[in-house]
Amino acid sequence: MNSRTPQQATWRTSDGSPWWLRSTKYSQPSGDYKANCFMDLWRVPTSENTVQFNDHNCGYRSRSYYCQPKMKKKVMKTKKAPSPPPARRVYPLSTLRSGLKEEVFYFKQGNRVPSFRGKASNKVGRVNNVNYRNTQRAWPGFAQRDNFAVRWTGVVMINRGGNYQFYISSDDGSNLYIDDKRTVRNDGRHGWRTRNARVKGMAVGQHKLRLEYFEAGGAAGCMLRWRGPGTGGLKPIPRRALKYQMQHGFKEEIFYLNAKEKFNLTKVPDLNNRSADVTRFVPVINNPPTKGKWTGYIQTDNFAVRWSGDLDIRQKGSYKFSLQSDDGSKMILPPYFAVNNDGLHGMRTQEGTTTLKKGVRRIIVEYFEKAGNAGMLFKYMGPQTGSEMILVPAKYMKVTFNRVKTPELRKRVRRLRRGRGGRFMRAMRRGRGIARRGRARARRPRFRGRRPRRPRRPRFR
Repeated sequence: MNSRTPQQATWRTSDGSPWWLRSTKYSQPSGDYKANCFMDLWRVPTSENTVQFNDHNCGYRSRSYYCQPKMKKKVMKTKKAPSPPPARRVYPLSTLRSGLKEEVFYFKQGNRVPSFRGKASNKVGRVNNVNYRNTQRAWPGFAQRDNFAVRWTGVVMINRGGNYQFYISSDDGSNLYIDDKRTVRNDGRHGWRTRNARVKGMAVGQHKLRLEYFEAGGAAGCMLRWRGPGTGGLKPIPRRALKYQMQHGFKEEIFYLNAKEKFNLTKVPDLNNRSADVTRFVPVINNPPTKGKWTGYIQTDNFAVRWSGDLDIRQKGSYKFSLQSDDGSKMILPPYFAVNNDGLHGMRTQEGTTTLKKGVRRIIVEYFEKAGNAGMLFKYMGPQTGSEMILVPAKYMKVTFNRVKTPELRKRVRRLRRGRGGRFMRAMRRGRGIARRGRARARRPRFRGRRPRRPRRPRFR
């Protein structure tokens, strides 16, 4: 037996000691032992070189030694490729819409991008991307061409991870923030200029984006572009890669009236051809009557307000809408329904009832205040509220980012009934009376010749 033989080298004693004891080679007689049997000393050894074993025809029983244990085959485990990390998420996908939120501020500008903290925007909307070419004219939808600032906010969607280069071209200054870190700085008063920066290792998913810009005077322009995996070169960031978060509540547009208008103010003025002095979002329309200023307003008298939003009707049925205001107000549910509480008066309530189906309906509420106390509350009740009159809550209202115009209500025109009653209804509209018919008669055969003209029936007076 040789310890260098792999099959024999696996033999072990119960205490873990090696079984070979000789220091010299020993020639085992052929056929003197049987495989896989316990062995014992054959003769009493005088030294380590005289040690001999014998299996005694496999007659030994011992717990001290064992022969050639079974070796379990090692199964090589194949490592699975690690699954890709989940896409980065800032906001739930269900609350995102395509484009960016755009906030416009009109005030005197300095030499740097201003701080927007504590400032109310004059205009709020949605744009597909930031792509305003340099021009001496006012941008589309802007009331001024100089002394204004803009803030665009949203998220940029990364479909392929990697390094991305962002470019800002602007006149005057601008700053770009990615994930709340200033990435590109193009600030200061200057002409059309481009700055860029690289963001390394952008993960797949959503990344916060904020672009701030100001225009003091002269030409104005601002463009946001990128270059990276899958962008096809240097291009403006497309609409599908930009998202903004939908907000709940009402869009509130505040209009401060001038000195000429306040003398003839007896009803809600036409607000479609005006630019709002302040635009913001509010959760509910809840302004109790007071002689002081409403929260966020700079005047106590001579102003008008328009609230707009999309009401989500989740249970169909009959709904009652209520306006409580001082002075006048009106609510429009296009295209037919309205509640009119207009005019100069104290705190007064007007209500209206209509039947609504499931779905989203646009709601517009307008109000004006001339002098004295000012108050405005907008409530409703129906299957959705458990038949309880409550303030229209923010959870059922979605803010409208696009420009809103107050529509004119259409008159309901009843369609003429077809079939048996059609002639009767048409005659009644012409002011003629026709006696009621009895039971339906059998259909007469079609007359092929020329029918004589029927005599005209007299009118009933």
